[in-house]
Amino acid sequence: MNKKLNVLLADNTPTHTHGIRSLLNHYNDYVAVKHVTDGWDIVTQTQTSPDLVVLYDNVPTPNGIELLVAIKMKYPKAKVILFTRDPEPYYRNMCELLGADYYYHRSHSISTLPESIKAMILGYQIAA
Repeated sequence: MNKKLNVLLADNTPTHTHGIRSLLNHYNDYVAVKHVTDGWDIVTQTQTSPDLVVLYDNVPTPNGIELLVAIKMKYPKAKVILFTRDPEPYYRNMCELLGADYYYHRSHSISTLPESIKAMILGYQIAA
């Protein structure tokens, strides 16, 4: 990748956020431009259009589904990776219909995240 990706982390869990930020900072392809813990901050305080939003669906106010819709409305070109604890296929299908580009279950190791992002941005299909 030639251009660095602007990544927005939306997660209210400090441990997860720190882990994701640390992991992405080891790669020259990513720049974490903003971290928010409250969902509305994504749509009200973010001035830079992110290339990628890493969204935990358990952020408070609003819930992850409402936030996913708001993100896709404000940043239609941004890719969204939705982190979730909900393994149900119906939930995954609903999230994909609402615009999630990738559904990442919390049981997966985050160590695969940078390569998953790269594959998604380059247009490759990612196995979930």
